[in-house]
Amino acid sequence: MDLFCRASNARFNHNKVEAFSISGRDTSGFWARHLQDMNMQHMRTVKDPDPLIYLGFPLIQITQQPTNYIVIRKLKQGLRVHSDRSLSVVGKATVGQHAATLQMLITSVAIHFLKQDIFPLIPWATWTLPRYPGGLGILDVKQQSAALYFRWVQPLLAIDTPRPP
Repeated sequence: MDLFCRASNARFNHNKVEAFSISGRDTSGFWARHLQDMNMQHMRTVKDPDPLIYLGFPLIQITQQPTNYIVIRKLKQGLRVHSDRSLSVVGKATVGQHAATLQMLITSVAIHFLKQDIFPLIPWATWTLPRYPGGLGILDVKQQSAALYFRWVQPLLAIDTPRPP
């Protein structure tokens, strides 16, 4: 490491070094002696309450993340049950409204987080604009959902008028 630091003109911060298992499993028993030789007392695993953060991104899932996937999986399973039925467009819209309500709840939580401690408030339209015209590039789930809905419903609503021969 010293050779690397000299070659790259970098400093190595031993206090920020963390060991982690690539698989996420707890293998600290196997590595305990080697970690102690390097003055490392802890090895990160999926059982830790917080994820391992590298350059601002979580590298290892935390215990809460599988819970989020379970909620999504249950929602998909619930909708799959209804997709096996021969529902009309109105029936599908009624069932889909539940998923849309959940989606709006998640969006509401995200919006609250984004707007927290920001003054003056940034209009939602600015948050959802792409970055190149000056927006922040946040996906407007409601707008995307409406566009997808329009994409699939619009052809059903189009009236074909018979053309004279």
